Amino acid sequence: MPAHVCKVAKKYDCKTIWFSTDYVFDGMNGPYDETSVPNPINEYGLSKLKGENTLCLEDPSCLILRTNVVYGQDKNEKNFVYQVLNKKVACVPSDQMSTPTYNKDIAKCCRLLIEKNESGIFHITGNECISREDFTNIIYFNFLIKDSKPEYKQTKEMNQAANRPLKGGLLNTKLKFVFTQIREALEDMNITPTL
Repeated sequence: MPAHVCKVAKKYDCKTIWFSTDYVFDGMNGPYDETSVPNPINEYGLSKLKGENTLCLEDPSCLILRTNVVYGQDKNEKNFVYQVLNKKVACVPSDQMSTPTYNKDIAKCCRLLIEKNESGIFHITGNECISREDFTNIIYFNFLIKDSKPEYKQTKEMNQAANRPLKGGLLNTKLKFVFTQIREALEDMNITPTL
């Protein structure tokens, strides 16, 4: 698949962009910068890393953008903020750390990198490293939700189908961009909870 995308992009003289994730790392010592050595602990992370490696071989001028816990306005309401607001999350891991990323920031960074004709690996990620529990609490506080919160458990108690990096997240060391703070981004989403 990545090689096919790359070939099509070359055919139409387009920039090849591959979106990747902090799951390419093992979550032992995050957040990670662009020079950190990948070591995925689940199939999703491994598949993303294979995609990165394939594209780098096929097209050294490609752009690989790693991000994590993407949230923001979404008509399909698939991201974590909507899952919390729509009560689709019964249990939240208390010990999984990440750097949630506002989708509008990702779009702006993509445009900036394309305009500069950048290549290589860039991390596009928020600057606040927090747990899923803290992120949930911020969502509840921001949207003034009084209902009971999801249950909080450590990852080892949740019996998730795949291993999860615990101390994950990413650092922006190459990209000069002012990322939106979580509370500001939630305000900007301008959605009304259905609770």
